[in-house]
Amino acid sequence: MFRFAFILATCALALTVLADNEHHHDDHPLFIRSDGSSLHHIEHGSGPLSAGATLFYGGEFDFRAAFNDERSNYRGMTAVYENFIVPEGGWRINAVFVNAFFNYDSSGADFEIRSGVSAGNGGTVLFSGFGRPSTQQPTGRSWQGFEERTLTISDLDIELGPGEYWLMVRPITFGCGGGWFLGRAGTTSGANGVGGLLGDGRSYFNGYGRNFVPTSDLLGAGTWDFSYGVQGVPNR
Repeated sequence: MFRFAFILATCALALTVLADNEHHHDDHPLFIRSDGSSLHHIEHGSGPLSAGATLFYGGEFDFRAAFNDERSNYRGMTAVYENFIVPEGGWRINAVFVNAFFNYDSSGADFEIRSGVSAGNGGTVLFSGFGRPSTQQPTGRSWQGFEERTLTISDLDIELGPGEYWLMVRPITFGCGGGWFLGRAGTTSGANGVGGLLGDGRSYFNGYGRNFVPTSDLLGAGTWDFSYGVQGVPNR
C-alpha cells in the first residue's frame, strides 16, 4: 500500500513539473558520444495529403552522438533543431520525421518548423503541433542500449516557400518512470541524405536553460547535423 501511494505521489509531482515547465536535474547526460564522454544537465529554475516523396533527409545515424530531444513529464522539454532548404517553387509538406533513440513507446510527438534561427535567437515559429499522433518504425540499429526508431508525424498540409527553415521533431512520454525514460536525436554525417543543406552544422539545442545554443558549443569541434526528414510534394 505504501509503495502504491509513493508511486502515485511521484506521478503527481512529475505532472506538476511538466505543467509549470520546470526542468529537473537527474543523473542522465544531455548527450552521449561514441567515446563515452557526456555533458550532464545544468539545473534551472486544409485536408491531409497522401504520402509524398522524401524532399529532405539529413542522413543516417553516424554513431558519433545522440542529443536529448523529448517532452517528458520528469525532465521537461528539450529540442534539437536541424536546418533544411526549400528550393524555388516551394513545397507542400505532409509528414516530418526524426531517427531517434528512445527506450519507451512514445505517447505521441511534437514538431515545429521555424525560420530565422541563429545563436540565442529562436526566430519565428511558422508551424507547430503538440501531442500529435505518430508512428514508430524500428530502423534495426541500436547504440549504447537504445533502439533507434523513425518517429513520423503524418497527415500534415503545410505550404513552404523557398528559403531556409529549421525542423524539430521529438517523442513524448507521460510514463512515471523518472529518469529511465529517455529520447535522443541521432547525429548524421549525411550518408544517404536527400536535399540540402547537408553537413553544414547549422543545428541548435534548446532546453535546460540553454537558448538556441549551437550544438557545436556543446558537442565540441566538428560538424554536427541530425537525422531529420521532410516528406511531401514540390509545388508545380
